[in-house]
Amino acid sequence: MVLLVERARLYNQAAGITGHLVYFDHSFMQYAEGPSAAIDILWRKLQSDPRHFDVELLARFPLAQRRYCGSSLMFSAMPYYQQYQMTGFSPVEPGDMDALLASCLSQQQTRQVAT
Repeated sequence: MVLLVERARLYNQAAGITGHLVYFDHSFMQYAEGPSAAIDILWRKLQSDPRHFDVELLARFPLAQRRYCGSSLMFSAMPYYQQYQMTGFSPVEPGDMDALLASCLSQQQTRQVAT
């Protein structure tokens, strides 16, 4: 997992992408922000990667400013991963995934109402 996160950070940095990757219960949820063309390329890569299945886009909308401008990729997972002392890591617990998903969906709904 550590290698995956480090590779993703290098890719994101080169592409001008920032965001947050959450890993929980053998599933990933990713929030990515950056130039539209870079996000398109990342999305196509994720969809075509044979290691991924059931890839779903939950929301996509323009931002006035980035939420993760200081990090090419924040990472959240079970507290077990704290032992690797990765920068930008925050632990998540089982109930946190539902809250993260609800937050993502509410941001999209708010965005749709505002436009």
